[in-house]
Amino acid sequence: MIAEVPKAAQQVIELGAGTGVFTKLLVARGTPLDEIIVVELNPAMAEKLTLDFPSVRVINGDASQLREIIERAPNFTPGQVDAVVSGLGFLNMPGAIVQSIVAAAFEVLAPGAPFVQFTYGPKSPIASPIVRALHLKVRRASFTLRNFPPASVYVYTR
Repeated sequence: MIAEVPKAAQQVIELGAGTGVFTKLLVARGTPLDEIIVVELNPAMAEKLTLDFPSVRVINGDASQLREIIERAPNFTPGQVDAVVSGLGFLNMPGAIVQSIVAAAFEVLAPGAPFVQFTYGPKSPIASPIVRALHLKVRRASFTLRNFPPASVYVYTR
């Protein structure tokens, strides 16, 4: 997942961090702590992430409101974010919500910057009609059969 974030990426947003597995890897790879924003909808998880990563900006909020979140964040500018990584369970969400979240992510991403999505599903977690509507390119970056259930990482760009 983190291998798909460009090495030169400074500003990274993580959506649905849960327990912070990917957050920890972003920090370990050297992403500046003040250049990571974690957006977590669950208040208890957001609080735990704040305790576990005190130098990372953790926002208890809705990923579909990403532009508004970024506009309030120091040093971040919509349209200039280097990468978005997501562990959100898109396969369990209505398509309209998925489209709203992904559209919001591409509002803040720099041109050509990746939206990296983790999934346990057998196919792209962002349905083809949404990919087409948002004019995205998609590639399956990795597949781990030895994981149970098997896991994939998809990278979306525009």
